[in-house]
Amino acid sequence: MSFRQVETPTVAAAKAGFSAATGYRIEQDPRLPSQKKAPRGRRRRDPLAEVWDSEIVPLLKSAPGLRPVAIFDEIRRRHPEIGVGVRRTLERRIRAWRALHFRLAFSGWEHAHVVLGGESFVALAEGLQNALWALGRAPLQHRSDSLSAAFCNLDADTRQDQTRRYEALCAHYRMQPTRNNRGLAHENGSIESPHGHLKRAIEDALLLR
Repeated sequence: MSFRQVETPTVAAAKAGFSAATGYRIEQDPRLPSQKKAPRGRRRRDPLAEVWDSEIVPLLKSAPGLRPVAIFDEIRRRHPEIGVGVRRTLERRIRAWRALHFRLAFSGWEHAHVVLGGESFVALAEGLQNALWALGRAPLQHRSDSLSAAFCNLDADTRQDQTRRYEALCAHYRMQPTRNNRGLAHENGSIESPHGHLKRAIEDALLLR
């Protein structure tokens, strides 16, 4: 393309090392071959079209800890006409949806940090920063529980100071601090469930040793 700025298509093609016909073809349409391909359309009817937005997405939003297999069984219970061969399609669709809406909780990415001396703001800040450094980036939101164990033995002034420090830490990484709503167990389950898997994996490794 740089030769074409000062030369004719034939001369520019010769200097670039390809035929004049190719030079004229590029002159008429400079797009790459990959850009000329028409998007591949769906070859068959979407088997989840009738239930995805109306039933599956509400389940994903109301109970984030639900496994895809549980959602699949529930949808098939409601709609027996949906075949068993749709399971892999549903799992891929759920992975894509969760990657967009619950990036870290459902991406499978985890970071473990050993805490000595019980829960505290220092332990939270250290673990959070180490996780962000290991990840190499920060999410838009940081979700925690009520942090009652870290704040229960503090006086009012100290609790307010710790809250300001936590908000400042999130602001430093440009994250919005959020907390789980009390009484809604499924909001905590999406995090506690992987914690349980990790603890059991560690226990299995110790037993194998």
